[in-house]
Amino acid sequence: MNDLTGYRQEIDEVDEQILDLLSKRQAIVIKMAHLKKASKVSAYQPQRHDFVISKQKASAIEHGLDPKLVAGIWQSLMHEAIRLQTQILEKKP
Repeated sequence: MNDLTGYRQEIDEVDEQILDLLSKRQAIVIKMAHLKKASKVSAYQPQRHDFVISKQKASAIEHGLDPKLVAGIWQSLMHEAIRLQTQILEKKP
């Protein structure tokens, strides 16, 4: 059981790092939304979306990960980014 405790601690540390990175990603998404608003650009950019998903699927394979899993994670991340950006774009000054 002692080994499990150590591995669980390692996973908890990695999870905290993932949350830190998600927070940083969200901050960038918000900055992009303000730039898009000033430039009158849509939150959803289909070509960019498709490019990112393809890129992450390829990268998943290189990292020994299931590309479907990674694509699903990135779909969720991008869905949230679009939701946040749309909220900012639609907010009246």
